[in-house]
Amino acid sequence: LYLALLQRAAQAGRPRRPSQTPFEYANTLGPTLPEEADALETLTGAFIEARYGRRDFPAKEESLLRRIWQRLRAALRRQAAKP
Repeated sequence: LYLALLQRAAQAGRPRRPSQTPFEYANTLGPTLPEEADALETLTGAFIEARYGRRDFPAKEESLLRRIWQRLRAALRRQAAKP
């Protein structure tokens, strides 16, 4: 889900620089999506836990993360549609 976020944000004109950590990127992207700051922080934290902590998420938590991703995707679409 986090990788999909990176792809969608890049399509919206907000790509991640190779030197940015996930949290640095979230801080950069956050002002673009102020209404979804908590969602962005949650998805980024989950990515860090999965990637570096090798954590598996139970189905209920995975479902929550998918809903968060859908909110972020919609917010990025709205942002990309702005002139």
